[in-house]
Amino acid sequence: MTQPIEPTFEYTDMTPAQVEQKLRFLHDQLGQATTALRKARQEELEAQTALTTAKATAMLADECPRVGVIEEDGHRITVAYRDAWVQLQIAEPETAYETAKVIRQAATDYLRTVRDQLGAVQSINASVREAYRGLGGGVR
Repeated sequence: MTQPIEPTFEYTDMTPAQVEQKLRFLHDQLGQATTALRKARQEELEAQTALTTAKATAMLADECPRVGVIEEDGHRITVAYRDAWVQLQIAEPETAYETAKVIRQAATDYLRTVRDQLGAVQSINASVREAYRGLGGGVR
């Protein structure tokens, strides 16, 4: 994902050419953010699928404790015990899935930020153009 956009100059001092440059920059950032979000969504889906598969595999494994079975020491296997065993087996894919979710959420936030900044600069563009017309400077 690209770095967050930080304002680097005062918008009030921008010429129409500078505003146009900023619009082009934000347009490029919007495309990159959209691509990053698409990739993050795909990776999240893949991680979710891997987690689902890992859980099913663990539940069906021969080693998986069977609920209701009495062990050699006389303790009965409970659902909670079996679920804890399965949880230990799927810790890695679950962490990968949770990480992918956070990355996708960050990509979504970044896309919204870029889109909001683009809208703000479009508004500034209209104001700057109007100000230049009023000064008789024309639009460059």
